[in-house]
Formats: sequence, structure tokens, C-alpha cells
Amino acid sequence: MAKRITEVVVIGAGVAGLACAQALCQAGLRVRILEARNRIGGRVWTVHPSLINAPVELGAEFIHGLPREVWQIVERADLQTRELTGNRWRLEQARLAPASGSWDLIDNIFSRIDESAPDQSFQEFLEHACGDVPRQTRIEAAAYVESFHACDASRISAHALARWHRSDHELQGQRGFRFPKGCEGLVRALAAASKPDLLTVRLNTVVTEIAWKPGTVEVKVQSPERSPEQSPERSPEEQQHDSIRADAAVITLPLGVLQAPLGTGGAVCFRPELTEKADALKQLEMGSAIRLVLCFRHCFWTDPKLVPTPMPDMSFLSAPGELFPTWWSSVSAKTAMLTGWSGGARAEQLSARGDATIVERGLEVLRHVFGVPLESLRNLLQESFVHDWQSDPYCRGAYSYPRAGGKEAGRRLGAPVGNTLFFAGEATDCSGNNGTLHGAIASGQRAATELLSCAGVGS
Repeated sequence: MAKRITEVVVIGAGVAGLACAQALCQAGLRVRILEARNRIGGRVWTVHPSLINAPVELGAEFIHGLPREVWQIVERADLQTRELTGNRWRLEQARLAPASGSWDLIDNIFSRIDESAPDQSFQEFLEHACGDVPRQTRIEAAAYVESFHACDASRISAHALARWHRSDHELQGQRGFRFPKGCEGLVRALAAASKPDLLTVRLNTVVTEIAWKPGTVEVKVQSPERSPEQSPERSPEEQQHDSIRADAAVITLPLGVLQAPLGTGGAVCFRPELTEKADALKQLEMGSAIRLVLCFRHCFWTDPKLVPTPMPDMSFLSAPGELFPTWWSSVSAKTAMLTGWSGGARAEQLSARGDATIVERGLEVLRHVFGVPLESLRNLLQESFVHDWQSDPYCRGAYSYPRAGGKEAGRRLGAPVGNTLFFAGEATDCSGNNGTLHGAIASGQRAATELLSCAGVGS
């Protein structure tokens, strides 16, 4: 007779881990979440600068469409949201103009992907199936995919993109929403929904090893041993080492961490090794992304004295070919904030070059886009924020994508092992929603259902 599961350890306090913990606690199980960072949220990271009258998002920011996983939390917690308005603009032939029609052309390309044919990379698909499409449109389609999916167009699965495109349309993904008070509100609502007498969250706790056998898990961790007046920065010799036992574990580590070589920062050793996951891990890749938030003294892009083409209604701006090809304005029209997004190969060019260099490259892009002198932009800049996600040891990238031939790799990565190890996180999504808040939340709920079934509790 299988051992009854009553104690569960969840590795990672991102939205997948929190959603999983909520469902497990609701069923009466005791849950302990272990989180390497000093905060919950994972790839949701909201900061509140003293000089800026708006939240700054360094991670997830948007609700894509109407996914029930997110909107149920929003409605239950009565969170404030705001639908995106304004117009999309585009830099084309050195001129700014409304971005009309370009999205329809890209939609047409996605609709050509034949999922009954052998899979191939998106770049191969463009070359073999879109020969009648203007070359510039194909180039822009590849650039769009690399930016939005933080991927390499020559590696990402065309079938996976078709599945994403279909799911996005079903969810009305053309509509976007934000949290005026910060995406952290969603994280806090998830955490608050768990029963406090059954949930323990332990921060600043780095998991180094997960030893397991059917019905038993031992997780070795290290955490800083310090008093309030001590510095939070401690050497490896000053770390406190201990272990935590449970009946089962839910692994919500980002793909980049699961793929990290042993001995590198953030890597986790499984004993015995997860040979069942080797092929799936080889067929998935972690995309690269750098997020840059520039806070200015006023909205210079709306000022006819500074820019040739004022854009008071600008929501998104596309600048193909630039290191930061995508920009969007702040959640508040009264806040002079622009966010620059660099994904895929462009992000890899910028990675590990330091915040000051990344800020300077961003200002250079804006100089080229708006025609405002670089020195003027520097003088207008009030504050800046950068996060290089692939240099983050507890993430090692932005979000996942399947390689050609790996459309079902997420499903295999998410499959339970020995009714003891369960897996969640956006990389385990198999419905086309990887890289999204709703995909991550759904994966946590799915892992909880699997675990409860094994525990004999039911869903």
C-alpha cells in the first residue's frame, strides 16, 4: 500500500509554486515552500522607487487576454486592472508611423503552419513555406518571434508556435491588461489564498540537492545564518546547511536552473538523477531577455518641441533591427516611463555587459527612433532599472520554448516521477501558454491535482 502523502515541499515561490501550494493546502496537506530569493514571485518582480509615482515591473507585467487562471484570482482578490489602450507605432524607413496592417501579415504567416507535416524550426518554415511572402515580411516575422518569445527563430518549433497562436486567439490575446498597482498584487493574492496554518514559506533558502525514493524526499538547503544587524552577504563557509524531509516534492524551478551544470550557481543535484527528464530537457531551451525601464522627467515623446512626430497616444512602439526593438509606455499617462524589451539574440549581445552599458544602449536606440540628441535624453533621464534575466542564477533566462521536434517536451518534463516528484512551471506547459502567467499558474494547479490523486485525497 502506498504511503499517504501529508507533508509536501514545494521548490520555488513563483506563481506556479504558490498556485500549487494553495490547492494542496485547500485539500488539507501541509506545505513548505523553499525560495532562494528574498521575496516571493519568481519572475514576477515589482519595485516601487521613491522618485517614481508608479510601480516598475522587472518581470511579468501583462495579462494576455482572458485566461480564467488569472482572472479568477483577480476577481476573488478584487485586484484593480486596466486594459491597454492607445496606438501602436512603428519605425519604418527612418520615419515613425502608426503600425497598421503589419500584425495581419504576421497572423497570415502563422496560419500557414501545417501541424500535420513534420515539425521544423520557424526559420525553416519561413524559407520553405512562405516563398511567396515578401522577404521583408519574413524578416519581420522572424524578428517578431525572436523578440516576443525570447527565442532563436532557427531553433524554435514551428508546431509549438502554431499551438501558441491558436491558444492566443482563443483567449483573446490581442487584448492586454496590466495591474496599475503592480503585478505583485497577483502574487500576494495567490499567497494569501493558502491556509496560513498549513503553509510555511522559507525565503533566502537555496536548494542544493534533492534526494528521493518513492514516498520520501530529503531536500538539502543552504541559507544565510545571520542576525538582523549582520550583512545579508555571506560567504559559502558562513552558510547554514540543513535538510528538510517530506513525503513528496513539487519542483517549480525554471528550465534554466534544471539545465544548469552541477557546481554552477543555483544548480540542483537530484539523487538519483532524473534520467526520465533528460530527453525533454534537451528539447527545450530557455530564452534570453533583458528588460530596461527608463524613467524621464516628462513624456518627451509627446512634446512637439523635442520630437518631429509627437505620439501622445503611444502604447507600443516597434523599432525593427534595434537592440531594443520593442518599447511600451507606462501604466499611468502621468508617468514618463518607457520600457525597452530585448529578446533572443539581441539580448544575448547585451547580457552580462552591466547596467550602465545597457542603459546607454537603450538611450542610443531612443535617440535613433525619436531624433532627440543623446545628451538631451541623458539630462531628461531621472532613474533607470535593468534586469538581465539570463545572468540571474535562480532563473537563467526569461522563459522557455520548445525546439523543432520538441512540441510535447513540456508534457514530458511535467510528468510525475515515482508518485513522489511532481513538476510545474511555465516550461511544463503543453497547451501553448508557456512563458505566460496563466500558463505557470495552470501548471501549478495541474501538479497539485496529480499529487492529490496519488495522495488519495482527490482533486
